Amino acid sequence: MPDPAGFIYVPDLITAAEERALLDWFAAAPDWKIVTFRGQTAHRRAMSFGARYLTQGRHLLPAPPLPDELVPYRDRMVEAASAELGSDVALAGRSRSDFALCTALH
Repeated sequence: MPDPAGFIYVPDLITAAEERALLDWFAAAPDWKIVTFRGQTAHRRAMSFGARYLTQGRHLLPAPPLPDELVPYRDRMVEAASAELGSDVALAGRSRSDFALCTALH
């Protein structure tokens, strides 16, 4: 089965040591929020940067900016997309810093 259009798989985008450091960083982060969906508390928590989506009322709200710990990985993803698709397509007139949304689930 072919990949969906626009999907790029980049093996080894992060090293095993970086993966461990990211997991440790996320695990220690104090910003996890309880997820509520249709009035029910979910069995997971979420942390968002740049913007967060509230399923109750379907609202997009501001969230803290992308932290410095995640910026190098965002930059690598943008570089990989630019290498695969070309900068004109990957960036579509935007700068690297415009890619500033991140949601993690725990």
